[in-house]
Amino acid sequence: MDEMAHTVTLPMFGYRDLAHLYEDGSPHLRTSHLHIPIVAINAADDPFCPEHAIPEDDVLNNNNIALIVTRRGGHIGFLEGLVPSPKTVMNKALTQFALAVFEKGVA
Repeated sequence: MDEMAHTVTLPMFGYRDLAHLYEDGSPHLRTSHLHIPIVAINAADDPFCPEHAIPEDDVLNNNNIALIVTRRGGHIGFLEGLVPSPKTVMNKALTQFALAVFEKGVA
């Protein structure tokens, strides 16, 4: 992954180095600015955003963030079945979250 980042991602998006890329992409820098309800879904086995990188303390300190961490799913996971359909785990969770937000009148 580092080789791809050095070859493609860093020059394409203007990052100085991997530290700059990871710092800019860290959700930790943005969670305190979230003032509307959001849901974040992440797989513990995501190679680009591993479980140890999830800012759990930030989530616990912001009532506007609902965090779902699944054991598996990879980076573009949450697909169901041999032939993926639109009814994925992610779509179901986001639909339930949106309905709850609208039912409670939170915005």
